[in-house]
Amino acid sequence: MWFALGSISLIGCIFFFVRWRSASRWLGTQAQCGRLPYEYCLQKHKSKIVKVIIGVSCDTPFEFCLKPENVIDRIFKWLGLSLEQQINHLHFDEKVYIVSDDARLGVLLKYSKTLPILLESLFAEQRFTLGRVRKLWCQNGRVWVECKPAKGFDDGDEVLLAKEVLPDLNIVRDALLERPNTSSESRDHFIARAAILVGFSTALAVNGAVQVFRTLFGKFPAMMDRAGLWQTAGLVGGSVAIGLIILCVFWLGRTSRAHLVLIELLLVGTAGCVLTATTELRDYNIEFDQSAVRNESVKVDRFYTTRCGKRNSSTCYHVRLAPFPGKPDGVELNLSSDTYYRLHNHSHLVLPVHAGALGWRWVDEPQAPSP
Repeated sequence: MWFALGSISLIGCIFFFVRWRSASRWLGTQAQCGRLPYEYCLQKHKSKIVKVIIGVSCDTPFEFCLKPENVIDRIFKWLGLSLEQQINHLHFDEKVYIVSDDARLGVLLKYSKTLPILLESLFAEQRFTLGRVRKLWCQNGRVWVECKPAKGFDDGDEVLLAKEVLPDLNIVRDALLERPNTSSESRDHFIARAAILVGFSTALAVNGAVQVFRTLFGKFPAMMDRAGLWQTAGLVGGSVAIGLIILCVFWLGRTSRAHLVLIELLLVGTAGCVLTATTELRDYNIEFDQSAVRNESVKVDRFYTTRCGKRNSSTCYHVRLAPFPGKPDGVELNLSSDTYYRLHNHSHLVLPVHAGALGWRWVDEPQAPSP
């Protein structure tokens, strides 16, 4: 299990880096506006254009993303959990969020008289007639914008949108190229830390989902005391999730990426912690149980089947057992088709009950009574 968790963590870290780097992996169509060469890419969903990417080459060491600042960004900045570079330009600082902790970029924006104004207007809702800029990226020798097309946008309109966007994009590129690459200034050192946290969070989520899938489709052994298992798993998983959140705050706190990673930990990591804790506690309770089995003779209330699976195309088999000592409400078990047809003529079944290493009872597959 731990080998698998470590492997998935490594894959998660790699995935984070790939996801960050893959922003620049889009393949564009070469075009030219006047004397300025550029690339564009159309992304479609169900034959509808949902994103237009327009970019130009830019041989600069900078790597960053700018986007309109939203409510979540402001909340986390107000709480002090995230710290975005501020350039002391009131409207820019309020409206644009800088996803980068490279101090060189902050210096460039701070001492530029025109660039902050241009970038602020770039994200304005009515700035362009054929689309709205959602993000500005600079990475791997290109600077580009991601645009949400206006209503009624069709094939061919990307050329007209490029004519609107490229003058501003060219100014941004020239400003970035004028900035010298001085090694004395700070680069963005927090990408690796963010990758480790997101990778471990992803690993927990993947592992938890796989293990829950395994227990759902494996009929036996089956837990009887699920409430106790879920409560303990909630406490254990919640504690691990809180630990990850605290680590995120201390490790990434006061950076522009802190809340972006924190949100992923809250949504993906917490679910992964609880699911992983549930399956690991369940397996420990069963595999390390040294108690003697207690065979209960239990009356059958009924055997029945239900439709299940995708579009109800499969049949699931069940048995409802009457109350017995320690289980006043009885118990309902899922059976395989073979077990169902082997037992469905019996009015009583022998149910092997185990005490559980952690005190949560579990049962093996029921058997027919001895003749």
